[in-house]
Amino acid sequence: MDRQGYLEETFFTFSFSPIRDETGGVGGLFHPVTETTSKMLAERRTRALRDLAARAGKAKTSDEAFTLAAQTLSEFSLDIPFTLFLSTRCPRRGSPSDGPLRLAAGDFQRARSS
Repeated sequence: MDRQGYLEETFFTFSFSPIRDETGGVGGLFHPVTETTSKMLAERRTRALRDLAARAGKAKTSDEAFTLAAQTLSEFSLDIPFTLFLSTRCPRRGSPSDGPLRLAAGDFQRARSS
């Protein structure tokens, strides 16, 4: 549907009910329509999170975690059109390590504003 200048995915539910006239015959049709887009999108996005959480527990390494997450999220391309995975590896004597990255409270804000 084209709303507010762009195409968007929408969902509707509808039904048909006869409207009887004074003779008891069908004199018209009542056709109520209810938009259910927010409900449908919420269900689909919740399913994406559920599947991601279910598969995340199977990863033994960060590479496996990234692979499983990418595979899972690729099944939900309508809700997650792109994904960026970041891995920080702290160099220790020339060799990469999965050690923790510690940031001061303001580091994230500075990185976002630059």
